[in-house]
Amino acid sequence: MTTFTPDELAALQAAGLAVFEGRVIHEAQPPITPEVLAAIQARCAGPVPEALIALWSTSFGGRLDYDLSLRLSDTVSAFSFSELFYLESDGYRDLWGWMDEQLAFESHDGLLHFLPFGGFEYTDRLFVDLRDGSVVAYMRGLPPAWVLRLHEDATGRVATDVRDLFRQLALEDDPYAPTQEYAHGSEVRAAIDAVGSASARDKLHALLRSVVVDWRGALEDGSVSRDERARRLAWGEVVRSDDVALLDRLVDLGCSPAEVQGGGGRLLALDVPVDGALEAGSSVLPLDLCRELAGRGARIHATAVQSSCRNPDVGASRFLAELLASRDPDALPGLIRDLREGAGRQEASAVRVESGQMGSNWTPARYRELAARMTALADHLRGLGT
Repeated sequence: MTTFTPDELAALQAAGLAVFEGRVIHEAQPPITPEVLAAIQARCAGPVPEALIALWSTSFGGRLDYDLSLRLSDTVSAFSFSELFYLESDGYRDLWGWMDEQLAFESHDGLLHFLPFGGFEYTDRLFVDLRDGSVVAYMRGLPPAWVLRLHEDATGRVATDVRDLFRQLALEDDPYAPTQEYAHGSEVRAAIDAVGSASARDKLHALLRSVVVDWRGALEDGSVSRDERARRLAWGEVVRSDDVALLDRLVDLGCSPAEVQGGGGRLLALDVPVDGALEAGSSVLPLDLCRELAGRGARIHATAVQSSCRNPDVGASRFLAELLASRDPDALPGLIRDLREGAGRQEASAVRVESGQMGSNWTPARYRELAARMTALADHLRGLGT
């Protein structure tokens, strides 16, 4: 366990950082006061769990920059846990707002039974069950353009307590040698670099490096077949790079290509089921592979077409739109409406980030780029329906 001297803790506080269960919180808020804790407790049906009090005593709010994958509805999905709710935050709602919403949802005795404490905007939310302190996750099936997201609302118990949840936070890409443009870890690494104490910086960097998922190391020592997260990342690399040597190595180690959620040219040669390949990979698959998957009977529906708004291959996105139009023309009016509404939400988010009304890992330009893609695809679909 990493410990900090009083001087190092002062340097962390000056930089707006805190550490809980080995994970670094940035934009960390001051610890909760007894008065505020009592006010929260007064609205709860059971005692606020000790683990949540420990987190709030370290930092009553802040931001996180880690990956979290949770199994909900028998599907492993990337869950956005970027905000720790606090009072008068600049997020989608502050802690009081999320508590009010949950109370209105429960509404049977005027007290909270599930206390919200973190998540991301309106899509992902985490609660503690006040009966036993376990953590329950809620994931909304929106926005529909997100790839590998659940497309229906889902809830599930995901950790024994808040400490257990934090220990699940990891980094799927190395922020010290990134391979992806928008990978987690870069923001917190930059925040660590600004800490005034060299010894504190060294300890924080060591903490950050310790949670990088080393799927390549797991491949080398053969443990990848027993490590679901490392295995998933390794298959993702096969899909992205069409690496036949890596594919062969994974198969030799006993990993099944059937668990791949995307699709790749080499994988098709193994007769991997492709039913859901377009649903999962429409935002990244190139045009030629989309055509082959469609020819092999991969499903296509509105969600996959919406996901394709993120695909850098505009031809692939248009192909999927045309495929949907040929298979299910009745779906076009609703899809056009959803795309335009989605573009409006992206623009609204861009405005809120610019005005300081909402904190986000996305820049306004990134929100607007997605809005423009959604609008362009809606226009293309409208042309197909005329």
